[in-house]
Amino acid sequence: MTEKDLNKILTDLRVSKKSGELDNHEKFVNQQDKWRNTIDYSVLETCVKHYNEGVRLDALALLVESKKSTLKFTNAELDIIFLFLMYNLEEKFEYVPLVMKALKRIKDSLNVMKKKLVQQSKTKLSDSSEKTDDDKASYKVVHEIEVYNAFFLNLRDLCVNNLYPDATYSRRKNSLQILCIMLEFLDHEFRDITWNSKQTEKIFMCLLLDKYETNKKMAFRILKSINPIILGLDAENRICEMINVATDLGNSIRPIDSITAAYMFKICMLSPLLQNVLCEYYNMNQFPNGIAESHILQLILFLIKRLEISLMAAKENIVMAVTKYSLYGYLFCLRSLLSDCDLSIVGTEKLWQETISKLISMCFELNKVVSVIVNNSSPEGHLPMDLSPHTTNGLFFNPEKEIITPQMILLCSWRTVKEVSLLFGQLAIKSTISNRNVSGELLTENQIIQIGEHLVTLLSETKHRGAFEQAYVGFNQLCTRLWRIENTTLNQLPKLWLHQILLAITGLLPGNFKFCATRRSAGVPFMVQALVSTEPSIQYNANISALHSVMKILLGFTELEDNVNVWKDIKRVVYEKTIFSEFENFIDLSRTDINESLCEDNKIQVTEIKIHALNILRALFRHSPLGDSVKVFIADGVIAAFKNYDGKSWAERNAATLLFSALIIRIFGVQRTKDHINLTTDNKMTGKIFFEKYPSLLPFMLDELQTFVSINESLIKPNIQSILLLLSRLYLNYNSDGDDINWKIDEFIHLVSQCAKSPVCKTRELAARALVPLMTETSATNIIKKLFEVVASGQVNHLSLNAIHGYMLQILEIVKRLRVIKQKLTSTDLCSFFEGTIWILRNLEIDSNGPVCFPLATAYLDTIHELLKADYKMITNTILLNISSTLKRHVLEHNILKQAPSQEIYKVSAVKLIVYIGQNYMFNITARIHLHILNVPEPELQTIAWSTIIEVIKGVTCPHEKRLLNDRAIDVACNSISYLPKYNPELQDAIFDFLYASLMFMDKSLATEDHYDKQEICNLVLNKMRINNQRHSYCKRNSYLRLLGKSYSTLHCELKDDTISVECTEDVYSNFCDNSWIGTLEEDFRRSVFEIMYQLYYTNTDVSRQYSPLLEWWTTVLQLLVDDNLEVRKEASRLVCKIESNGTLECVSAMVQTFFEQFYNIVGTKYPSVAVVALFCWGISLSGNMDYEMDETDVFNKCKNYDCFEPVQLSNTCVQFIKAITKRYSLDSPLPVDAMRWLTFHLNLDLTKATSFRKLVSSYGDYVPVIEKQLRDILDPTYKDKLLQILAYEKYASLHSQEC
Repeated sequence: MTEKDLNKILTDLRVSKKSGELDNHEKFVNQQDKWRNTIDYSVLETCVKHYNEGVRLDALALLVESKKSTLKFTNAELDIIFLFLMYNLEEKFEYVPLVMKALKRIKDSLNVMKKKLVQQSKTKLSDSSEKTDDDKASYKVVHEIEVYNAFFLNLRDLCVNNLYPDATYSRRKNSLQILCIMLEFLDHEFRDITWNSKQTEKIFMCLLLDKYETNKKMAFRILKSINPIILGLDAENRICEMINVATDLGNSIRPIDSITAAYMFKICMLSPLLQNVLCEYYNMNQFPNGIAESHILQLILFLIKRLEISLMAAKENIVMAVTKYSLYGYLFCLRSLLSDCDLSIVGTEKLWQETISKLISMCFELNKVVSVIVNNSSPEGHLPMDLSPHTTNGLFFNPEKEIITPQMILLCSWRTVKEVSLLFGQLAIKSTISNRNVSGELLTENQIIQIGEHLVTLLSETKHRGAFEQAYVGFNQLCTRLWRIENTTLNQLPKLWLHQILLAITGLLPGNFKFCATRRSAGVPFMVQALVSTEPSIQYNANISALHSVMKILLGFTELEDNVNVWKDIKRVVYEKTIFSEFENFIDLSRTDINESLCEDNKIQVTEIKIHALNILRALFRHSPLGDSVKVFIADGVIAAFKNYDGKSWAERNAATLLFSALIIRIFGVQRTKDHINLTTDNKMTGKIFFEKYPSLLPFMLDELQTFVSINESLIKPNIQSILLLLSRLYLNYNSDGDDINWKIDEFIHLVSQCAKSPVCKTRELAARALVPLMTETSATNIIKKLFEVVASGQVNHLSLNAIHGYMLQILEIVKRLRVIKQKLTSTDLCSFFEGTIWILRNLEIDSNGPVCFPLATAYLDTIHELLKADYKMITNTILLNISSTLKRHVLEHNILKQAPSQEIYKVSAVKLIVYIGQNYMFNITARIHLHILNVPEPELQTIAWSTIIEVIKGVTCPHEKRLLNDRAIDVACNSISYLPKYNPELQDAIFDFLYASLMFMDKSLATEDHYDKQEICNLVLNKMRINNQRHSYCKRNSYLRLLGKSYSTLHCELKDDTISVECTEDVYSNFCDNSWIGTLEEDFRRSVFEIMYQLYYTNTDVSRQYSPLLEWWTTVLQLLVDDNLEVRKEASRLVCKIESNGTLECVSAMVQTFFEQFYNIVGTKYPSVAVVALFCWGISLSGNMDYEMDETDVFNKCKNYDCFEPVQLSNTCVQFIKAITKRYSLDSPLPVDAMRWLTFHLNLDLTKATSFRKLVSSYGDYVPVIEKQLRDILDPTYKDKLLQILAYEKYASLHSQEC
């Protein structure tokens, strides 16, 4: 059954199922052989293993979805659902919602069954005459409940068993999600089914080893629901061990260790013995009875003690402290513990108040210590030796010689700032706050003010992006609370801070605000964004909101001029009709200190004000929650960006560019395509709608364009490019009935066309692009005819070459984008145009006295190319002959062209045009030119010629001519081998692709001559290129490797050449059979490579004593089967199916098993000694390398996140098939020397003494790491890698211990 048939059947069945047609009594009863008496169960089983994800999802949905939520599942349905999960737990597609529906339905139907059972029991007691029937009915219900119980138990076991250490992220996530859903829906229904210690240990290890916090969170949620005794939390030594390990992890500089530590502390909180352990073993004070959340408080105090030690060390020497302590680790743990605490009920406890107060003070001190790093002008490159001697405190004379890196210092510093900020935000949003510093609540008014001022200072002065982005999160939470608090003093703080920030930008605020004008104003835009976006009034009354006033002020700042009245202008902008008018007397401009500062660097001050204003505006326009609120300011923002494009400093122009970019996204939406030129209508707008939304932009843009076209041609006006970019996103509404006249379309067309005279090439290009969307078919015809006349008479009328080039670009864009225009042009129009513009090509030649312009000639040729694509009859043969002749001389003759810029680009366009003419309708004129281009010195021209020569050859109708051309091209390729290493990569690839295409082209031909050409190409590749590639760079190029594989398979399989050397065979297989390059290929290229892989399979079927090719081939296929790229895995699966013609393509999990079965049947039965070597290598080498050295300065754990590859599971499969082989093969039998040489190379270990499989396993055991199998092992950052290696080896060691 085809995939299309399955899709149709499943779709129809799902419709019937949802409507209830398949759930009637008749269908439900008669389904012993077929599901709902409609479809075979075997078909459904095939569907849940199908290679297409859609088929699998449809099959699951068919079983799960139902019109009745209480419809019970049959045993067969549950078995198929379970089968689906067995094969799809590792998949990324979203099927968990369907599993949730199934579990919800199980819950509802189970409740119905239990009610039914109760009713039957009551009936049995009241009426004994129906006892027999009731017994049968009760037995049936009990049996159905038992089926549910068994499914629940099996599903839990399946999910838990899939949490093994090397499970992929998707497998762990899906398993944990299903366990959490089971906990939510079915925990009460199946409360009699308890957890066992093995299950809890697996979940606990998942929590410890998983690198993703979301997975740790789900694992903790599950563990939290389990009896602490099963977790071993009733033993004091277990609690002590966990606290010690968690404490050490919290002190680690690695971020993932802090997360693990936090969850270990949370696990400890589940123990009833925690407080006793802390008091007895860690000298913590015993709390009096009645203190709320006392167990959390005691653990917090324990962590604060540890944090104090880190703080003291950091105060003495921040650099040395980083090598021994993690300043942020304990902070993360504290924040995590507080997140689980209800702070609203602990505020009245004095001990809690004192603890939080102490924690806040320590956070202030920690931030002060690391500020020297994060506030540095270049924190990312801030080396330890850049610090002052006072800070380092004699570091470099320290006898301990601790290793310190900039990464360690920066990471510790900015993450400390992050944790402090997030902790403050959490306290602000969750804690109770007292009024007027009256005790009785968790936080005082003064503490909130201190936290706020601290975060404001942090955002003002911090330069590290990671630090101020996280500070923004905390500040945002604080502002959210303050805007809504009843305390009037605190409620006014956001407005006061906004006022201070705006004054600080201008330099009028007393004090020392260290704003950063570079780095896009660093944290200042984030600060303003947090203040205005959290204000409640923004949602219902924009006219009196802080956002309205701030936007008005910032836009006013962008219009400031550096004159003597600038400070009065600033005061007017800030206080006139804004919410800050009450603070107008806050600044006295008559003060001496201000007057002195006003006289100094006036121009610089205004520039910095504008930069800050533009950067803040950009942040506000980008912020999604403010999207609707800032719409009214978009036009003013665009005008501000346009005006500041002409700024005197680069920083000002850059800020304007970034603001304009943000506004384009806000107006037209996020770009839907990668092509920023050929945008879809999703990212465009009709001109009528645009100028109705933003009417003030119409006169402004017209005035700017008018000013530009009227100025001297030598002047440059930067903002004109942004206007043209915006216009290129507008288009006409063809059903507008003349409404487009309202936005002065004709005036825009005239002015945009006049931009062709710009001396800036980019402006001319943008003008051409902006012109086309503004035209209708009628106007375009008239305009292009006028442009023809202008360009044709350009030399006579003494137009500048810039202008002529600009007009030619407009012609090119019109021809390229308005296809209908080609139907409106007549041969007369084109003949007149080409006759009048022949000077463009003639002036390029050295004999001409006319001015030369290669960009103009390039645009001219591209226009001809586009016209030919539309209709070759538009241009007469005479004109084409003249152009072809001219281009032939320009490309092939030396010293005919003048030396001028862009000559190479012109030649590329010339060659492309020649190739196009040759491929389509004037072959006799251009084919030989094409061959000559293969030898021109310019590599760009050669690349084009080699890339297209095979198509030219295919287009020849005369067989003799085709033969001559092909032979000639092959000869040129053979003669170029000696120069090949000197060619650029693009040219090398073009030659390789030509030779590959030639072999493929000749595969379809039966001519005898092709046999010799194939032989010549294959010998060239294998005997010359291959030998030379070891000395040159192209040996690992994709095009070369494909050619290498194709040449070998052609020579061996088709030409039956027995002279291929062993060294050549091994070299080809070792280079070609490599998953690292195959997995990165594009679809078409990859498909051709897999076809070669299939051909190479038949070259190694009879290997005699040469086993390396065989092993390389099977190893590569296995690696491709578990590649991270889904499409690569599918191609590899198809390859496995082709090996055995009756193989069925299924999901990857099933195909891996199929691969091993085929390997066993093909290799294992014929070469058992080779097979066991391969299976050993796959199980060991794929489990991770043996290099466990990890520098203590490496702050990030070395972990690889695979999508499909699970090394230990692969090892288990390998061992299973080794066991099958050893039923008829002795482990003490000698191993082939060639196979051992291959194994030694892949493992990079000396295993030469291992003459048998038993000795091989024993010898390898010397290289396996040793762990103590204690909880403290996880402190080793390489623990997981070592664990995987040990788990993989243990399976082989069990084979080694078997009797001979």
